[in-house]
Amino acid sequence: MTAKHAARTTPIRLEWSERERSVHFIPEDQDQFALTVEEVMLACQAYERGKRARIQTNMKRLLNELGAWISDHQQKITEGILTKRDNGLFFLVIMAERRYDDELETELAKLDLAMANDDDLAIFQLSVLALPNCERSEYESFVDPTVYLTYQQRNAQNRLSHQPGCS
Repeated sequence: MTAKHAARTTPIRLEWSERERSVHFIPEDQDQFALTVEEVMLACQAYERGKRARIQTNMKRLLNELGAWISDHQQKITEGILTKRDNGLFFLVIMAERRYDDELETELAKLDLAMANDDDLAIFQLSVLALPNCERSEYESFVDPTVYLTYQQRNAQNRLSHQPGCS
């Protein structure tokens, strides 16, 4: 490891006990400025709070988008499940029919592409899959049993309900 590489990977420690010390910044444009350790910590905390708030907002938007998609396609599906998988989220759709539905597959591919191309939603690394109508035992290996949300038809009128599931 070179000294230059080691300097980049060694963390810079800022401690509250040194909150009055000055931290000097020299950005790429050479427009230098200084902040106290306290100001740096407060700025970083505000940034983290903002980042968490954006993730929460984007998750609500993702759930709304998936719910709207399910509602728009409720005649062709029996269930939609959002779960975690690998490094992202996984949206599993159970079709109402046992036979392949080219139109539904096309619509699901459009959803997948729209999510991947949306900077706010792409962070979730959503992947999608449609399976023909089957019993839960036939698709449960696709679902993480510890974290999932399921949208199911509630009654014969094809209304969908949002049911979080955690076991």
